[in-house]
Amino acid sequence: MGETVPEGDLPMRIAFRVIAFGLAAGALSGTAQAQTLSSKFYQENVFRQCSSGIACTATYPAIPADRILKVNSVSCRVFVTSRTAIFSQVEFGSDKGDGPFFLDVMTISYPEDGRLFAASFKGPVYLSHGATPRVSAFWAGGSVSFNCNVAGLTEKSAPPSGAGAAEGD
Repeated sequence: MGETVPEGDLPMRIAFRVIAFGLAAGALSGTAQAQTLSSKFYQENVFRQCSSGIACTATYPAIPADRILKVNSVSCRVFVTSRTAIFSQVEFGSDKGDGPFFLDVMTISYPEDGRLFAASFKGPVYLSHGATPRVSAFWAGGSVSFNCNVAGLTEKSAPPSGAGAAEGD
């Protein structure tokens, strides 16, 4: 690139300029495309406690309307305050009908005042534009508390529009 073209060689000078212009335009369009398709890291942790009932749901911040969420993992620590309580499952999804995706549950310990579980899910799965992610724990007897972490990437994506857009979400 550091070479100079002899002054008398006009066609060669024009060719060098066309190539240089093409390379610069390609670099600029690649930058614009990368900005359009940029991903942003998403990681949220929510603690929730419920004293009665059979379902306890934690909600997370909504995904922007121009993005989808690629969920790579969900992990939870669940504590049930009764050693005789029936703990059934933890599920992940959204208010837009994404899921449910069921987490694998494993008993960790039996402390004197209840039972401790770990629940995990490995993606990837995708949640819809503008969706509000949520995790629900299901049990019977005693109370439940859980701390769940959702991690993934929000990806720029045009929201569906026109007829049938609701079914596409």
